[in-house]
Amino acid sequence: MAFYIQKLKINDCYAYQNFEIDATTVDAMKFKHIILTGRNGSGKSTILKALWESIQADMDQPQGKRGVKSTLKSWIENNKSHKAYENWEEQLKRLEQVDYDKSNADSGLKLEALYSSFAGSVIFNYYGAQRLFEPQKITNPTPNEDFEKEIEFKLKGGIFGKLKQYLVNKKVYEAFSRLNKDPETVRVDLFERFENTLKRVLENDSIEFRFLPEKFDFEINDDGRTYSIDHMPDGHSSLFSIVIDLLVRLDLIQAKQKDYSYDPQGIILIDEPEAHLHLALQYEILPIIEAMFPRVQIVAATHSPAVISSMRNAVIYDLSSQQTLTESAAGSSFSELMTGHFGLENEFGPVADKIIEEVKKAVKKGDKNLLQQIISDNANVLENNILKIKIENELIRMEAQD
Repeated sequence: MAFYIQKLKINDCYAYQNFEIDATTVDAMKFKHIILTGRNGSGKSTILKALWESIQADMDQPQGKRGVKSTLKSWIENNKSHKAYENWEEQLKRLEQVDYDKSNADSGLKLEALYSSFAGSVIFNYYGAQRLFEPQKITNPTPNEDFEKEIEFKLKGGIFGKLKQYLVNKKVYEAFSRLNKDPETVRVDLFERFENTLKRVLENDSIEFRFLPEKFDFEINDDGRTYSIDHMPDGHSSLFSIVIDLLVRLDLIQAKQKDYSYDPQGIILIDEPEAHLHLALQYEILPIIEAMFPRVQIVAATHSPAVISSMRNAVIYDLSSQQTLTESAAGSSFSELMTGHFGLENEFGPVADKIIEEVKKAVKKGDKNLLQQIISDNANVLENNILKIKIENELIRMEAQD
């Protein structure tokens, strides 16, 4: 049984309407990731939010999106003076913005059966562009039922804000299990996975993730420098807000399935995965998620050439031009993507662009002295710079013509 997006149908996304994004695979049990790019205002975030509403409707309700739309239309038609009237209209509008075709491995499956088959066994979530860890003060463990609701598609958002509480619960239940000599319920995998993720992201194999039982808190030991998970840098917090949320969902699902080798499928939507991240981590974030959750399809919206070039098994769609980039994008350099996809004239910044304009004028005049002056005036900018080499090549070419 499979549930993956094979095709996105954009009905109305403000400036852009009536087009499709095809991610079809021959084998319905397989999938391609979908990466949306485009200028600001092209509709990337709008599409992600509308797609999330559609998936939520299909997975939350036995009658699926069709049933939700039918109910909303009836409410709107018969309750025009209701205080929630405008909210109903907005929700209906979002549900009508985007449709999708799911994988056809079970194309004959009714939505009621789909709902009952997948509830609590797959990973679905939407991660908005604002993803920062909110500090928590934990005073005692809580019932795990509060977290189990998160994987039943009843609640939107992330578990990351409740992460510390979940980890404290795990440690407390772990201690009781050992006291009761019940090794079957002792699960340390989550903490090992968390620590291994920290090591990979922080590029330090000596990282330690420690529980402080007297404080109901956790700390990270980074080569002698210790800090609470409440005080992670924004970049790491942005990345971990996704990865740790997924790890907790995985842990919850495996516990529900009573199978800690269970590898769930699913779909996650990420708006601006590069937010707050250093360039090196922008290359890493989607491959990290893909490696940890190989059966989870990623639909992402990005402005980052690093993110675009980091994924092989992906359909990359430019909303501004309504074109699909070829698979060669994964092997493209920054300068190739910046000029060929992002529409920049060259790979240089505005300071270099001004120098280039001066060089063009000097070359047009055939003025070698002016070229020499440009190099001299911008020596601090051009030191060990490819632009300096290009200007010097122009000088050589002009001298050869004399």
